[in-house]
Amino acid sequence: MAGLSIAAAAVGGAARVWAGGLSARRRRIRDLLVEALAGITGTRELDRRTVVLSHWSLGWPGTPRRVVIRYAPGAPDGEQGWRSILLDTLHRRLQASYKVVAHNQERCRVVLEIDHATSTPVASRMERALKDLIGPTARIRDFEIGESGDPVRITVTHDVSHKLAASGYRARVERTFSAIHPGRWRARWDLEGDEIVFELRPTFPKSIWLPPSKIDQSLDVLASYRQVSIPFGIDEDGTEMVWRPAIDPHLMVVGSTGTGKTVMEHTVLAGVARCGWPIWVVDGKSVEFLGFRSWPNVQVVAASVEDQVAVIHKAWEVMEYRYKLVQSGLVTEDVFEPLMLFVDEYADFRAKVTDWYPSVKVKGDPSKPPVLEKLASIARLGRTGRVHLLFATQRPDAEYFGGDFRDNFRMRVSVGRLSPQGAAMMWQDPTIGTTVPRLCPGRATTINDDNRPVEVQTYRVPDPRRVPDGDELQLQVLAALRPESATHERLLITPLEDEFDDENAPVFHGYRDFVAAEWVKAADHPELDPVNVAPLSPEEARRISRPMAMLKLDNGAPSVVPLPGLSRMPDTPQPAIDAGDGGEGAEWEDRGIFEGYEPAIDMDPEQLTVGDLVDLGDGRWVTVDMEPDPDLDDPEYVAIGWRDDVGDDGIWSVPNSELVRARHPIYEAEGV
Repeated sequence: MAGLSIAAAAVGGAARVWAGGLSARRRRIRDLLVEALAGITGTRELDRRTVVLSHWSLGWPGTPRRVVIRYAPGAPDGEQGWRSILLDTLHRRLQASYKVVAHNQERCRVVLEIDHATSTPVASRMERALKDLIGPTARIRDFEIGESGDPVRITVTHDVSHKLAASGYRARVERTFSAIHPGRWRARWDLEGDEIVFELRPTFPKSIWLPPSKIDQSLDVLASYRQVSIPFGIDEDGTEMVWRPAIDPHLMVVGSTGTGKTVMEHTVLAGVARCGWPIWVVDGKSVEFLGFRSWPNVQVVAASVEDQVAVIHKAWEVMEYRYKLVQSGLVTEDVFEPLMLFVDEYADFRAKVTDWYPSVKVKGDPSKPPVLEKLASIARLGRTGRVHLLFATQRPDAEYFGGDFRDNFRMRVSVGRLSPQGAAMMWQDPTIGTTVPRLCPGRATTINDDNRPVEVQTYRVPDPRRVPDGDELQLQVLAALRPESATHERLLITPLEDEFDDENAPVFHGYRDFVAAEWVKAADHPELDPVNVAPLSPEEARRISRPMAMLKLDNGAPSVVPLPGLSRMPDTPQPAIDAGDGGEGAEWEDRGIFEGYEPAIDMDPEQLTVGDLVDLGDGRWVTVDMEPDPDLDDPEYVAIGWRDDVGDDGIWSVPNSELVRARHPIYEAEGV
């Protein structure tokens, strides 16, 4: 028993010694904190009563989970940054992050508790980085963890909004923060509230089928006209981008081959058709809209140049007729049912019309094809007559956008990457849309409801003519998008018949004859309807499409195949089907990563501009998407913000005394 008593006494003595040592260690921590806070609390003499540490965690010496600080009435507790300095001092002395849970300025008392979310190693690393980027007053206030256990959102306070006022400086902070932390981050800046929210940037999906709309197809088009909004894509936050024809009557779509422009047009067509509007299509390539010839509410798809000219003239006549009705006092504009006119590949259409017009021009006709002015008139005046226009072309050349033509398209979408000159034409800014990743078909730039340029991923709609056999998914998508019924009957433009004079010579058909061609209902003339044409067998189709057949050198095979609905076969082959226009599974058309750029040169990194290509030094060519500026860490280095062809981005820091390998975009006179 005596031995047990001696052992117990020894243990008890050791415990008292340990407890005494722990208390002394914690008092030492408090005293150092009191001394560190003296300048902040405004106390002239060190007073241990100004700081109370409690609720210590286990361990040696542990960490106080609660801190109460009393300060002198003369302390600058109302000044900007006072609280940040207080929190920073606690973090430095106690090696933990704290948050203010109560602040009574009347009693000069602050209560703080440990912020477990921001006390992790990851949060500490982020806070250190932010102090380097923004300044010593930067502190993490909130730290949100995602399901994966990684940070997804942090809120930062500071008192240097004046320093962050320059947009270029904010861009560098955002890009640098993203470059040194996992994931792609973006920042939302509240300069008035001295607060920044950093959050993981959402990832764009590679492909999005157009979701079935909730349009009430039982509504009359006049009743729903002003509420119609046609969805065409989403931004990175998932916000749906829409076109509202009643507000912005015409839509301009620009994009080169392979970017997904035609697929976006199909998306708009499907949305308009579900609203019950009649649709007239001028198919500039002659093959991109053939799959929609039997789509409900698509009344006519003009594939030949003669029919395309007739469609535009007829749409203009509808508009003029409605203006005359209003002028007569018989009607008001509110009774006009909307008419949707698609003009696809305007550059190709204009070139074909220009080549064709001399062959049908007669004495007294204008020197230029009148259809071009008719189209410009629709762009200017179509809103009142409710003749709406979707205008698509490969690039916004000044040659095609003379006068006020472009200004009548307030709603615009550029699909794919623009050149600086094209961006200036399209957006009045040579940088907007110039860094869109080229290996992401369907990626586009538009203006959102806040009048701010945003990057979007456009929706997709399958081309009914090109759905692979057995592809149930695409068939289901089409079935869900197809209008329940056709409100408007399909129309055909009758081909001009061959006529002969008394001497059996063919009668010449002039431009006005084609414009005045008769329109009929497709149901009344099945013999003219191309939808009723039975496709040839694969062997026969292959045979007649060979160049030898066209040259009449293939054992007498006919070079002209009679096709209902076409007034004549074209004199030149039609453009090839564009299989790479954003379709799922389509191979990216390798046009060369340097197409549209000048030869590589060595240049001063500070002379780079947004839209240039630059070699990162390892053979990777990326696009400059942020004006180069001195590096935040070393002014003798230049920070270059870049983005690659799949959408990844980063900061490349190079000495300002070294040259970099770069390529400028080829300057093309696009109306700048």
